[in-house]
Amino acid sequence: MADHQDRIYWIDSYKGLTMLFIMIGHLQMMLPIYASFWREAFASMSVPAFFFISGYLFTNKQTDLFGFIGHRVRQLLIPYLIFYTSIFLFWQFLYNVTNRDLLSVADQFVTMMTGVADGDMLTATPLWFITALFVVEIYFFLMVNYIKKESRLIFTLALFGLLGFMTSQYLSFRVPWNAEVALTAVVYYGAGHLIHKHDLTDLFVTRNRYTSLILIITLTLISLFLSLDNYTLLAKNILNNSLLMYISAFSGIFALIMITKIPAVEKSDFLHYIARNSYLILAFHLTFMIVLKIVVLDMMQVTMPTEAVGKSIWGIIYFSIMILLMVPFIELFNRFFPFILSARPRKGRKKKATRPFIRSHDVVVH
Repeated sequence: MADHQDRIYWIDSYKGLTMLFIMIGHLQMMLPIYASFWREAFASMSVPAFFFISGYLFTNKQTDLFGFIGHRVRQLLIPYLIFYTSIFLFWQFLYNVTNRDLLSVADQFVTMMTGVADGDMLTATPLWFITALFVVEIYFFLMVNYIKKESRLIFTLALFGLLGFMTSQYLSFRVPWNAEVALTAVVYYGAGHLIHKHDLTDLFVTRNRYTSLILIITLTLISLFLSLDNYTLLAKNILNNSLLMYISAFSGIFALIMITKIPAVEKSDFLHYIARNSYLILAFHLTFMIVLKIVVLDMMQVTMPTEAVGKSIWGIIYFSIMILLMVPFIELFNRFFPFILSARPRKGRKKKATRPFIRSHDVVVH
């Protein structure tokens, strides 16, 4: 069995790697550097993987619903409102300088409060995940407090998954805070909790490196293959085949667990850094992508290669530059505004360290 410290390492690497996959998926949306189906493949696995690890870190320390909600409001929703407002003000300033029209403050306020990716969220679109996660945690909190038998909990999760699929087929409008998406996402969240509860992650580790490599490749190919003809986009509640969707997502999730338990990946300082700052990266990476695109393609008029190899190399360079540009921003934020991501109110003038993204209920200190 892996000890407690090892488990923390692989969790951080898992979150960091998943965050990178989300960013790469969004990069294709900005720049056609690779075939579009790769973005779909990343989306079908990376977002469920985040819900999964959130559930893995869930602990039921509070029995009072309102106390639980208050705790998660501080951890999730207050930063959401601050980050969304900051992004809107940034674009409002930029558009005023360039004499272009932007959505009104009233329209943006409504979009921010509904928090669904179908609205015009500007570059704050990835923050839809935060409102969905908040609703998912309320769903699951009620489940574990009122359903004592594990078999009934599993049945309830399956029922929620079915309801989530039905909303994708028959619901003609989006529900505020992605409450209908949360019906699907809570299945990943609950699975993460149950796997942690029974300490099942060691089942994905083998002593033979070749066996591990074969399993990783097999699971990854299953996830990619099933996502090709089964387009899934949780952000917009687009689900086609519910069964294939879950098989694809969990195959990718299990492959990620195996990858991040490889010692070199597990101890990666780079992935740990991404994980520690993943809420901040989630909120602002799309802004950095678009600003860099405006500077490089529009202002500097750089011509992107047309051949596949050239596009891929150019994409790697572009992505690396974006990461490097985000580092000073992250460091400045952590130096002057760490209290925004603190789960507890500040006491006096003492500064507190930034908390990792989607860590539930102070489970561990990374």
